[in-house]
Amino acid sequence: MYSRDQRTPDKASRSVDWLRTLRNQDGLVLSPQVLNEAFSVSGLKFRDVASSEVAEWIRHLQPYCTAPLDSRTVGLALDLHQEHRLAWWDCPIVASAIMAGCVYLLSEDMQHQQLIRTVRVINPFRVAPSDILNSN
Repeated sequence: MYSRDQRTPDKASRSVDWLRTLRNQDGLVLSPQVLNEAFSVSGLKFRDVASSEVAEWIRHLQPYCTAPLDSRTVGLALDLHQEHRLAWWDCPIVASAIMAGCVYLLSEDMQHQQLIRTVRVINPFRVAPSDILNSN
């Protein structure tokens, strides 16, 4: 969302940097839940942008939507909700990341550096991609 929002230029720039870096390193993995929420939030946040334009942006991201979102994902999300007391709508995203084998999950809403099973939460506005990806 922030990569499209020029009202917050610092966050837009950082978002674009993360997206480009991950795409260029074949490390960009999106959950269907993220795309669903992006479309929904776009309607609220960008009222002056036509839904067809938002849909085109979502379609551009579809090739990276490789994380699962099925009944097994929901089951894991339920477990994560009990174990970590995360906000429910974050649970399917975290579950998808775990099931996709992701090492990191970018989120400004969850606790930075929190380890949830095998996935570490990274706030993309606190660190640059090079700070995380070059340290491995």
